[in-house]
Amino acid sequence: MRDFPNIFVTVGTTQFSGLINALNSDEMTSALEHVRCKKLIIQCGNQDMPLNEQTTSIHRVIYNYRPSIEEDIRMADLVISHAGAGTCIDVLRQRKPLIVVVNDTLMHNHQIELAEQLGAEGTLVHCIP
Repeated sequence: MRDFPNIFVTVGTTQFSGLINALNSDEMTSALEHVRCKKLIIQCGNQDMPLNEQTTSIHRVIYNYRPSIEEDIRMADLVISHAGAGTCIDVLRQRKPLIVVVNDTLMHNHQIELAEQLGAEGTLVHCIP
């Protein structure tokens, strides 16, 4: 199993409580520890990020927005993202491993189509929360 010491998570400009809630689960904490995550940077969009009370050695950096997430992507060993086209393109341009979590609560869910197509091409792995 490959180590991913620096992981960046982005939900984009909208709310994505499914992904945010998953990040606070015991299962996710265990998975992050399994891949030896040391630093987890979370861009949580226009919602608050409740902190997981579980004791962990993972350092979390949480913010709503920045003018650009380019640096966070560049520094990441793995990116976990919503399935927005712009974000997917930015991550794939930097040749970073990408896990896409489809926000299936969006109206006219275009994210699943993009995620399935890029997944079929072997450029990313996708799931729903």
